[in-house]
Amino acid sequence: MTPEEQNALNYHRNNLKSGNFMVQPDGEYTTFYGSIGNVDGRETLIPTYWNGKILPFEEALSMAQKSRIKFPSYKTVDEALKREKFIHSIMENDVAEYRKGKK
Repeated sequence: MTPEEQNALNYHRNNLKSGNFMVQPDGEYTTFYGSIGNVDGRETLIPTYWNGKILPFEEALSMAQKSRIKFPSYKTVDEALKREKFIHSIMENDVAEYRKGKK
């Protein structure tokens, strides 16, 4: 895992641990809600979930840039999607563990 991918996980984990997540109608938690977009010629995974809201990509990108958190970027969309899927699986495990502790 790259340092930037770890940054994405830390963003999610900080939201989860602080209770800063959105509960979806199906009961799922939103702590990151990733989106991939081209930033400076690289396919970049950023959270669109900021301050309790899911933002459009451009607003989320602005928030990410202001945060100074370096989120992961990749050469291709395919690579970004594969890595996002892997990172998302870790996030899902984190949420499952968090929920176990809340029961």
